[in-house]
Amino acid sequence: MMPGLPPLQNLDIRSYIPDQIQPLILLSYPMTIVNECTTAHGKGCTGAAVAAARKAGNAAGYWGSTIEKKLGNPASLLGRSNFFSKSPTTRARLASLVPQIPLLEKIFGANTASLALPPTSTSSGGGGMERVYGKGPKDALFVLFWAVAFTILRELLMRWVYEPLMLRRLKQLDKTTTAADQKTAKNGTCGKVDLQKQRTEETETVQSVKRDARIREKTVTRFAEQGWMFTYCVTFFSLGVYILCQVDKWPFSSAYLWQDYPHTPLSRLTKFYYLAQLSFWFHQLFVIHVEERRKDHWQMLTHHIITITLIMASYSTNYTRVGGVIMVLMDFCDILLPLAKMFKYLALPILPDATFVIFLLSWLVTRQIGFFAVWLSVVIRAPYVLPWGWNPAAGQYVNWWSLGTFQEIQASQGHITLKCSTSTREAVDSRLRKRQ
Repeated sequence: MMPGLPPLQNLDIRSYIPDQIQPLILLSYPMTIVNECTTAHGKGCTGAAVAAARKAGNAAGYWGSTIEKKLGNPASLLGRSNFFSKSPTTRARLASLVPQIPLLEKIFGANTASLALPPTSTSSGGGGMERVYGKGPKDALFVLFWAVAFTILRELLMRWVYEPLMLRRLKQLDKTTTAADQKTAKNGTCGKVDLQKQRTEETETVQSVKRDARIREKTVTRFAEQGWMFTYCVTFFSLGVYILCQVDKWPFSSAYLWQDYPHTPLSRLTKFYYLAQLSFWFHQLFVIHVEERRKDHWQMLTHHIITITLIMASYSTNYTRVGGVIMVLMDFCDILLPLAKMFKYLALPILPDATFVIFLLSWLVTRQIGFFAVWLSVVIRAPYVLPWGWNPAAGQYVNWWSLGTFQEIQASQGHITLKCSTSTREAVDSRLRKRQ
């Protein structure tokens, strides 16, 4: 085996990254939870055992499942991120190939026998182990890194993907327009040339070309901006839906939103989703001052600040389930509106209007009905389901002040979101009237 190279199944990427930059690119505060509830007879945990395990800190659910389900099914804890554990046949084939491939033999060494079996990391009690993550000040460094990363990724996608796409479409439209102008010129009449009139027309043509160039550049930039928003929202809406699909309860039910509070620690995917969303909105605070200022600038700035406040507050006080559901509800409309604008900039028939109609319907379902239902759950159900008490050491932040503040911030976000939607609708309507 190569000196200093650990077996692949025990590989820890943190050991190869300097400690100073780990908080920037890796999730901080990792910990391992151990399933100590499974008895020697293979029986699952009782409700009392689950409660005792939670109090002892030995079990903590990740967002994709309840604690009872995970502790009652130890197999779900084993090899969650190990590709080979999903296919014993694949593992056996790999074990047989290791002696034939020098590189694999150096990596795995004498541990090839373990490849034929699932990686059943066990504790002294015979339970499985799972990596979860706590919270702390170092998370701010991760958020800062991804805010910068989103800014760079935005620039790359706009410059190398969406701007060339829009320029190519404009060239196609120019060819169509040029052909139509040539056809009109052929049908014109020939007469005595008025030099003064010709000079005037040439001057107007030059001014028109400059004006068209500015409009063209603005159209390309706006299309690329909407393309970036579309890409981000599709990606993180899909990730949020994937997380919710792992839940064994209806994600919008009070049983899911409030039971088993406090919801900590978090799984790797859930913590990344939450912190990446927070990074994006900090990135948006920067972008809104870089882009050309629009009529709804102050409404959007207020919306971004309130959104950041909600995400930070729900994350630090362990209300991540309700926060995740709200983010999924909000992201869906942010897919359709940029898409409708992109279709409009591309001058595609029917698609812009059809997409905008779907956007209005989805807005009604997600941001009016769905968001209001979650807000009602905060007002009506949360006070009766949550365990009351203010104990930061245990991650518990439940009293009338915290719930009231959460309700007010949610209501403010809904109000600002409605004002932003009204401004967007008025802007779209004015553009449509100008084009008509």
